[in-house]
Amino acid sequence: MKIVNAVLALLFVLFAYWQFNDPDAMMWIIIYLIVAAVSGYAVFRKLDRRILVFLLTFFFIYIASYTPYIIEWVQLGMPSIADEMQASTPYIERTREFFGLLICLVVVIYHYISSKY
Repeated sequence: MKIVNAVLALLFVLFAYWQFNDPDAMMWIIIYLIVAAVSGYAVFRKLDRRILVFLLTFFFIYIASYTPYIIEWVQLGMPSIADEMQASTPYIERTREFFGLLICLVVVIYHYISSKY
């Protein structure tokens, strides 16, 4: 478990680093660093489940706010989100952000389940 948590912490620090060229970089850097901090803390100590419940609630609500963008993306036939962002393709950024939040949510769920033991 400690190795998995250390790898997750490192990955989320890298995710935060890769956000520096994003227009809303500060928000995403903070989000990814929070998940990195939780993962890093889990290497050394047991996590407080109240914090994890708060983060789970936050990510669920935040992901729900992206539902219209994901519906639009699916209605467009799920075009590639690996293309370069343009004014005519705003769904690319929102879809990427949705999946970034989903990854954060999955990691927090993992920590929540792991915190039982």
